[in-house]
Amino acid sequence: MFDLNTKKIRSFLRDTDLESEAVFFQETSQLSSFKVGGKCICIFFAVNIAELCRILNFLKKADISFHIIGGGTNTLFSDDYIDAVVI
Repeated sequence: MFDLNTKKIRSFLRDTDLESEAVFFQETSQLSSFKVGGKCICIFFAVNIAELCRILNFLKKADISFHIIGGGTNTLFSDDYIDAVVI
């Protein structure tokens, strides 16, 4: 499933002029204050509210799971692969 979702996200990024950074297959442990977790499909670092809305609308329409974590304080991720986008 993650391959299909990755293709959808890459296609969205090609067709959309976003300033937000997207990183694929990132270790979630780098995002959490607890420094634990496995890998996720993609991480979006939204630069403003307008781009965040565009990203969220795309993910909802594409039926791709996502988690908004903010700064990652007090966030625990599974050590397994996370079939979701982290924002």
